[in-house]
Amino acid sequence: MIVNPQNTSSYSFYPRQVNNNAQQSTVVEEIQDKISPTQKVASTKQSDQFGNQTDLSEEEKRELQVLKEEDKRVRTHEQAHKRAGGKYAGQIHYEFESGPDGQKYAVAGHTEINNAEIPNSPEKNIQKMEKIIKAALAPMSPSTTDRQIAAEARQNKMESQAELRKEKQSQVNEIKESESDYITSYAHSAYSEQQDIGEYFQNN
Repeated sequence: MIVNPQNTSSYSFYPRQVNNNAQQSTVVEEIQDKISPTQKVASTKQSDQFGNQTDLSEEEKRELQVLKEEDKRVRTHEQAHKRAGGKYAGQIHYEFESGPDGQKYAVAGHTEINNAEIPNSPEKNIQKMEKIIKAALAPMSPSTTDRQIAAEARQNKMESQAELRKEKQSQVNEIKESESDYITSYAHSAYSEQQDIGEYFQNN
């Protein structure tokens, strides 16, 4: 989910705000509530020195397996955002729940992403938005919010592409005008020279 890190409870999204300070937004994976209430209380049961659970019921073992799988999925998801985001990806934050074994497992997470537009440089901004799109869609199963991030970045990219085309067309027009002025000036000069030659022969 995209949030403003300075006000994470508002879930506000500011995709096009431009300033000198890089805007930080956050890619957050929403986790379905697969964890039962009993998993949210730290157990007093302890593991032996090899990490084996010595005093867990069958239900607790099943709950622990769910937690371990969720932990792996969340970490894999956020690491994918992090790797694909490169220099635009910030810190990964995890939310943890205690399992029946007393250990903490990641059940949700978010990765900070700098998705601020690069002002006055459509070409560089296009490259950055491509990176943001790649980061948002990097996990095997992007969330709805991940896809929203990608859609916002695509829109930003399209606007920069239009701006870049406009700049290039303006440059082409300037070249054409310059060439046209040169041809006109050359033709005028040639015509004047021809007239001078004609007058010379007439007078002589």
